[in-house]
Amino acid sequence: MSDGLRVLVVDDVEACRSVLIYALGALSDVRIVGMASSGQDALAQLDSLRPDITLLDVEMPDMDGIATLCAIGKKRVETSEVMVSPSTQSGVEKTMKSLQMGAFDFVSRPADCDPSTQAEKLVNDLRRVVRAFVTRRSVGALGLSTGGPGALDQLMPSLPGDLGVPVLIVQHMPSTFTPLLASMLNRRSALRVTEARDGLWVEENTAYIAQGGRHMRVRQCAGGVAIETTLDPPEQH
Repeated sequence: MSDGLRVLVVDDVEACRSVLIYALGALSDVRIVGMASSGQDALAQLDSLRPDITLLDVEMPDMDGIATLCAIGKKRVETSEVMVSPSTQSGVEKTMKSLQMGAFDFVSRPADCDPSTQAEKLVNDLRRVVRAFVTRRSVGALGLSTGGPGALDQLMPSLPGDLGVPVLIVQHMPSTFTPLLASMLNRRSALRVTEARDGLWVEENTAYIAQGGRHMRVRQCAGGVAIETTLDPPEQH
C-alpha cells in the first residue's frame, strides 16, 4: 500500500477519461497505472498492470461495461470493478446489472465530463469507494456503505417473506438509482421491497429503501408508524 492502490481507467471518451484522472489526482492513496479507450484495450493490459481497481465505463461501443466485466471474470485477474455510470435510464439499468454480476461499486460522472462540473462530488465518491475497498480487503466486511448494492442483492433474497418486521435500508446512491434498486430487489426477494416515500406507513414483511440523497427516519403517528424523509445536511460524509 506504500505506493497506493493501483487503478486502471477505462472509458472510450477522452474527455471522460480526463475528468476521472482529474478526480483521482485529488486522492493521495491511489496511483493510476494505466488508461484504456475500450474494453478490448483494457483486457490487453490487465495481465501486465494488475490493477487493484478497474474504473469501467458502463456504456462503450462494441464491448460495453457488462461485456468487459464478463471478460475480466473469465481472465481470473484479481481486480475489483467500479462502474462509471451516466445518470441515464440505460446507464442505470446496466449499472444495476453489473452490480448483480459482481462489480464492487459504481460512481456517477458529470454529464458533460467537465472537470469543473460536480468535481468535488466525484472526488468524494471515489474517495468513499477507495476507503470501502481498503476496508473490505483488510477485514472482509459484508455490509459497507459503498459496495452495498451487491451485498443487498445477496442478502435480501435470503430473508423469508414472513419475517414479521419491516426492514429499513439507507444506501448511498443517486436518486435515479434507488427506484431501480428497489424494483430489482422486489423481483428477487420474498419480502416486498419498495422505495421509501415521505408519509408511507411502515408495514411488516416490507423493505423500504430510502430515496437517493435523503435521510430516512420513522415517526409514531396515531394510526401507526410512518416514514419521514428529509434533506438534512449529510452525516458520515
